[in-house]
Amino acid sequence: MADSVTSPSALDLSTLVERHHVRIDGERYELRHPDEFSLIEQLRLFRQAKRVVELVTILTSDTATPSEAEEKEYETLLDLTCRAVLDAPDEVHARLREEHRSAISRAFTQLQSETNSRKRAGANPVTTAAPETNGSSSSLDSVDSTAATPSAG
Repeated sequence: MADSVTSPSALDLSTLVERHHVRIDGERYELRHPDEFSLIEQLRLFRQAKRVVELVTILTSDTATPSEAEEKEYETLLDLTCRAVLDAPDEVHARLREEHRSAISRAFTQLQSETNSRKRAGANPVTTAAPETNGSSSSLDSVDSTAATPSAG
């Protein structure tokens, strides 16, 4: 039997996640980590994001006139996505404008993309997470190492 210290691990799992945060009116609110979502929640967020992209294409088209229903659907999906990924009270979510929700959704998408890249590279997302910032106050301002267990899904 091989020594457990020197033998390679077939799988390296961690139940701890590192949450990033955003600042809203000077207060810090955590973004849920992509690993905290169940597979069903991840698929739902993916479908919502795909539809938001479709709606943005329609709403910004020079050739088509978007309907009120499409504009409302865009606002609703953006709000639902933001509420799913940002851990903040309802009154904070109610104060957010469309551009805030869009920036929060993009920050989460960036985090999700970085997390997936690290997983594909075989890195442990907890110990190698290095947040990237772009100086924008609505993006990933900084990182807090907040140990949280994934929610049941």
